[in-house]
Amino acid sequence: MEGFIKNFFSPRSVAVIGVSREPNKIGYIIFDNLLSSFKGSVFGVNPNAEIVLGEHLFRTVLDIKPSIDLAIISVPAKIVPRILESCGKKKIPYVVIISSGFSEVGNSGKLREEDVKKILKKYKMRVLGPNCLGLINNFNNLNASFATTKLPSKYKVGVFSQSGAMGAAMLDFANGGGFGFSYFVSLGNKVDVSEVDLLRSWLNDPSVEIAVGYLEDVKDGKRFLEEAKKFTNKKPLILLKGGLTKAGEKASNLHTAAMAQDETVFRAAMKEAGVVLAKNLSELFELAVAFSENSLPGGKNLAIISNAGGPSVVTADACEVEGIILPSLSSFSVHELAQKTEAASLENPIDLRGDATSNDFFLAVKLALKDKNIDGILIIVSPQRMTEVDEIAWSIVSAKKSAQKPIYVNFLGGEVVSSAIEILRQNGVPTFAYPEQAVKAFRYQANFKSTSTKKIKNDGRHPKHKVAKSVIKFSGNQMDSVKLSKILELYDIDMAEVRLARSKKEAAKAIEEIAPPVVMKISSPDIIHKTDVGGVILGVKNGKEAEDAFEKIINNVKKNDPGARIDGVTVMETAHEGLELIIGAKRDRVFGPVLMFGFGGILVELISDYSLVIGPFDRSKIKKLINETKAAKIIDGYRSSKKYSRKAVEDVLLNLGRLITDHPEIESVEINPLVLSDTGRGALGLDAKIKINQNVLE
Repeated sequence: MEGFIKNFFSPRSVAVIGVSREPNKIGYIIFDNLLSSFKGSVFGVNPNAEIVLGEHLFRTVLDIKPSIDLAIISVPAKIVPRILESCGKKKIPYVVIISSGFSEVGNSGKLREEDVKKILKKYKMRVLGPNCLGLINNFNNLNASFATTKLPSKYKVGVFSQSGAMGAAMLDFANGGGFGFSYFVSLGNKVDVSEVDLLRSWLNDPSVEIAVGYLEDVKDGKRFLEEAKKFTNKKPLILLKGGLTKAGEKASNLHTAAMAQDETVFRAAMKEAGVVLAKNLSELFELAVAFSENSLPGGKNLAIISNAGGPSVVTADACEVEGIILPSLSSFSVHELAQKTEAASLENPIDLRGDATSNDFFLAVKLALKDKNIDGILIIVSPQRMTEVDEIAWSIVSAKKSAQKPIYVNFLGGEVVSSAIEILRQNGVPTFAYPEQAVKAFRYQANFKSTSTKKIKNDGRHPKHKVAKSVIKFSGNQMDSVKLSKILELYDIDMAEVRLARSKKEAAKAIEEIAPPVVMKISSPDIIHKTDVGGVILGVKNGKEAEDAFEKIINNVKKNDPGARIDGVTVMETAHEGLELIIGAKRDRVFGPVLMFGFGGILVELISDYSLVIGPFDRSKIKKLINETKAAKIIDGYRSSKKYSRKAVEDVLLNLGRLITDHPEIESVEINPLVLSDTGRGALGLDAKIKINQNVLE
């Protein structure tokens, strides 16, 4: 391990501050765990007790003469700052604050947390927590937690959790067999040490081949993405994120004072970073087992080997849903199975029949492992009366010893197959309660790809960014469509010609300046769906019609939405028919600039087909953004239909990305619809809206 984390996890001496005399108290449990396993020096601190667990206690940490590498604080939150101050005076470099009662409980706790930060800065200490379970280094028997006395198997898996309870569940799952870890870290409120520090350290740690974590927030999105990309370029990172729904968001705020984060943005960020994102706790454990026990497949070709037809059919259906391919085995494999087994079907799925022996399974698995058509193997065993469940389990263990492909096993049933499942777990073979779970695990592994760490070239600010800045600055909190169109035009985004009319006469004048027919729309910061309130009239051909349309739109809006603010009516050129798209940009408070692309116009809500990408932006990233939507096929001429200019869309997205990157005061900007036509005009924006935060104007 590198840097301070290496020393954090490898202390020679540990002090537990807040050792209790009561066996059910946290301070007692941590002290007991350390004395039971750790080979270094362990000191206990309690001013009101002399001996606990046969060990002499000290009144304060300053009374301990030897130097201390790591301190564990388990005292009431209100005295934590004072205890931390004494640790600083003792020159203890690393501290774990177990105590809760900080930012997760409200303002008083937040103030206490600020005191902790000041002390850390003063003494240059590093702290894990507060409000955490502790940490474990399984490779040096350091159990500085109150989770469990029993340490699980030593797998090369780094585990972290922002929730102590979730961490305890992970530890219990590992102790249940079939899973283990090298390091376990309970992050808590992340006042200092975070998942970013762990990923940076574990990147080159030979004791970590995969990382598994539970998070409720990411505080520094830029640093997280940077370290996550580096990590997934070498090793898998599997995450479960809590607080993505409104109910989860509320619970996580009460739990670890986590910041709310947009689900779609978070998923887009994780995808870009190459992170495998589990959907629930069950899937997190399943993926942790699959990735830690299996090599990565070379593709999506799966062989299903079973002794029952029904489960194989159901699993084949699951494969189709998950996009997994069931190819035919090679002619050599088929010939060998036909000659040496009584298989009912040699097609994939392979049905070895109900009376299949352990030798039949062993042969089928070995052939599939050598077969160039196959990337992974799923074995389904139905426990019929003659089935040698334990012998089949041992044959799978034997076959997997030399396997260079992933193997997944499903023993259907309960009590009858429990011993076989235990054999597999104890010998590093991933088992699943249901075959569909195994198929999902294979799909996740097959989809895992190293993320490119290439730097995106920064072209610098747009030459006209200062002009755009001045327009934004002098627009105040309101920006009409004319000014917004000007800003977009400055960034080479072609917008339909538009005028803002505040009276009938201005509407008539506008139509003289814009070639008719024109479109007239209400201009109001309070109205999103203009058509719903009668705020849009199409095909206006002359001044008289423009005056009538102006009056009608104003009356419609006052009748249908009497509280809405009205800036006037926009008069806009009519676009040629074409494909309507939506493009947008927003500034996420964690990950920064985000671009959005999808079907536009009235199809936005009806189809809801869109994709997101996190900045910085370049053309290759924009191409991927477009390709992730169904709109991409329409642009490219789906089934010989009209083909549109993909480059025109890419250019608009790149320019919009540059706009929001250049101007931190822009919270969001959206163009809907952006019309793609084959008239030579390319991509033309018809309507747009923007949200400005004047407080951050430079």
